[in-house]
Parts: sequence; structure tokens; C-alpha cells
Amino acid sequence: MKKTVFIIAAAVLSVFVSCDKEDGTAEPVFSAARIAGEGKDLAADINSYVPVDLIWTSGSWNGEGGISYRALVDRENGDFSEPLLELVPEEGTLSVFITQAQMTDIWETVAGPEDPGSTEDQTAVIKWAVETVAGENTSLSSSQRIILTKEYIETITFEAGMPLFMAGDGASETGQEMSCIYEHPFKTEGANYSDNQAHGMPVDYEIYTTLNAGEPVYLAYGDSFNEPDGYLTFPDAELNTPGSYECVPEIPQDGFAAGETSVYRIRIDASGSQILIQKVNSVKIRCFGREPNKNGKYVAGTTTDFDMTYSGKGVWTCAGFDLKWGGNTFDGRFDGFKFFVEMDGETGQTLYGHSDDGQIANPATAEEAASLQLRLVAGGGATNKSILRYPLPLISDTVNPAYSADVVLHLNLDNGNFYYHEFTNATAK
Repeated sequence: MKKTVFIIAAAVLSVFVSCDKEDGTAEPVFSAARIAGEGKDLAADINSYVPVDLIWTSGSWNGEGGISYRALVDRENGDFSEPLLELVPEEGTLSVFITQAQMTDIWETVAGPEDPGSTEDQTAVIKWAVETVAGENTSLSSSQRIILTKEYIETITFEAGMPLFMAGDGASETGQEMSCIYEHPFKTEGANYSDNQAHGMPVDYEIYTTLNAGEPVYLAYGDSFNEPDGYLTFPDAELNTPGSYECVPEIPQDGFAAGETSVYRIRIDASGSQILIQKVNSVKIRCFGREPNKNGKYVAGTTTDFDMTYSGKGVWTCAGFDLKWGGNTFDGRFDGFKFFVEMDGETGQTLYGHSDDGQIANPATAEEAASLQLRLVAGGGATNKSILRYPLPLISDTVNPAYSADVVLHLNLDNGNFYYHEFTNATAK
């Protein structure tokens, strides 16, 4: 009996391998691809997604035409007749991968809408198979499961007063902290102060920073830049126009991309979830009464501007600045100045001056000058009470220059939570 069974099996195998057509030629042989790692589940974390590779072994076909493959993804109980996703490999390859965008779409389809009040982790199961096509032959492999998980992450809402940092590949000064002006002199009301709102938008934060062209920028918030509570993303923001931002718990996959590499000012309205991005054209020192008239007297209202150079992280410098104005507040010669910031897309200028509402004397020392809080002020004229004065030790009592120095403007958090200026590297003439 065993001998008989063996003879029959051998005869059948011989027919499968070497069946001949009626004309005597051999039938082409076809074998289908199989999933690599058959019987083992794949896994995907939706929160921190890594593309899932779908890999299979090669099929074979020695007939006319080539052999092709399709990877099909479906629900756990699906039959692949209407797959959730169809992927075709590049020619000569035996694998494809599911991108984050594709997996997000699949997750939303199979997991359904999220319960906003749920604090539970979520799971879902899908499966995939590879279809092999050659000649008139079509074969679908056995399937492999993909276990999807989405861990619950507590979202901490961003509020004014929380530390806020630059982030993303487009932020060349990544980790630079924005100035929180929620309780900053910037916000103080007063007849001489302006720009408490920008384009009709209240301002709680601002930063001066360099953005790289074409690279994504977003913001991280929380006590630590390296372990933030969440992120603000604003990929659709437009220059010079207030736009909205969104709070997300994980690192954004996209962000705002600047059209050119330059220095920008970014402002945030936390209460309205708005953001305003503007390019900085220039920063200048505007000096009043710098030159005497033909009679040797200083004339109030005479102005001269000096360009400042951006040094990075909200710092501008005017190197080797000649202190020619001489005199002090009380000898009849006017020696005040303000800082002017010119923004792209604006006809006016942003002015920074002294934070007190009243005339101030020349600081007794350079250190005293650096302790003055700068704030936004109104008007560019010399008669405005918010003008700044030069340190007494660096000016002379004659028309001749006494010193030169580097003037450094800090529109950042280098000195706590206010802007300031300083005179450094003073050199006697």
C-alpha cells in the first residue's frame, strides 16, 4: 500500500513541475511571494511613529511578461477586496513602508473619533498581505498583523507666563527663550508709551531671532526646553498678519517656514492664541543734538541715525561709536538718544527708550546705564521725556570727542525680564 501511494504522489508532482502544453512545450512555472517574518506581529506607536516596513520574499515566474507585487493593508477582519491602503514597490525591490501621514489616516479610520475626556491608552489592529501577479496568475499571501497603540499623553495648555522657547530646524538660535512681557514694562499704560498692541493684537511675548529659509519653526513651552510640556505650531502663518497657533503635545511634523534667512520679530497673544511674525529691516541709534550749529550751540531736534549690527539672540551692536555729543543734561546741550527698530511691511518704527515717565539725568556710571529698563515708547522726537542719556564718565565738556565705545542693545532676557543697553570697550581719545 505504501508503495502504491508513493507512486501516485510522484506522478502528480511530475505533472505539476513539468506539465507540457499540447504542442509539447513546458508550462511556465509560477510561485508567489511570501511575507518575511510570517507569524510574527508588527507594531506601531502612533504618538512617536517610526515608518513600518512591509517586507516579503521574491516570487518566481518563467513565463512571458514580468512579475509584480502590491502590498495591501486592511482591517483585522477585512478580506483585502477593499483595502485601506495599497502600496506598490519600486522596481526591483521587495519592500514598502507606511508613512506617518498614511498611518494617521488608517488610525483615524479604524480607531474612530477620540473621546476628549478619555485618559486611557488606545489600541487597534490592522493586517497586511502581499499580492503577486504574473501572467494570468494572481496570488495573495497569508497576512501579518500590525498592532497600533496610542498612549494617553496629558496635554498641558499653554498660558501667558509660561517659559516659551524657539524650536525646529528653521530656528538657527534654537532654545532661545522668548521675552514674556505679561508683567513687563512693555505692557504699562502711559501717555508717552505706544505699541502695546501690534496690528490690533495684544502682545504677551516677543522675540528677536534669526530664522533659516525653508526650514520648519515652532515653539516649545514649559520649564525646560529639553523636556517641554508641549509645543505651539503655526505652519500656515503669514508675515505681517496675525495668525493662529495650535497647542500640541508632541514635536510637530511641520512648522512655519521663512521665505528668506533673516532676523525676525515674533509676537504672541496667549489669550487669543495668535502669532505675528515680521522681518526686521534695521535697528538704529537715533541721536539728538549730535552736532552744534554754526554758532557752536547745540540745536534740539537735530537727529543723526547710526546703524547697528545683529550679533545673535536679540543683540545688536554699534562698534566704535564716537561719543561726540559732549555736555550733559544740565548745561544746555541736548545729548539724548533712542533705539529705532524698522520692520518690514510697516510704515512706522518701533522705538525703545527709558522706562520711566519723566526726564532723567545722565547715568553716573556705565553700569547704571545698563540697569535702566528699556521699553516701547511713543514718538521719535528729541523732546519726548523717554529719551536715554549717555553715561557721564564717557562724555566731555567740550565739543571735541572724549571717548568711543561699543553700544550694545539687548532685546532679550540677558538681564532678567527686561530689555537694556550698555556701553562696552570704552576707549579714551
